[in-house]
Amino acid sequence: MNGLRVLELPSSRERFTLKQTGTRFTTTEDWLAVPVAGRVQIRSTRTGELLDTLEAHTDLVLDCRMSPDRQHLMTMDRGGTPIVWDAAAIVS
Repeated sequence: MNGLRVLELPSSRERFTLKQTGTRFTTTEDWLAVPVAGRVQIRSTRTGELLDTLEAHTDLVLDCRMSPDRQHLMTMDRGGTPIVWDAAAIVS
């Protein structure tokens, strides 16, 4: 599987497909955080449009996760370095 398909429910109509590199992504109601090499792309859940790019890692980003309260995004690279982002500040 080389793509992440975003579907509209309940119709299952495809909104868009993103290239996926076997890493973990996370989502909110408004945006997806998708690792792409050494950065994280923030994309609209409605259109797939690139909203922002997070560029603080120096290695391949493997994981993105939201905190249970949806206040923070955590990203981790292949070297095990975690970065915690303020979710409200990602897309303003």
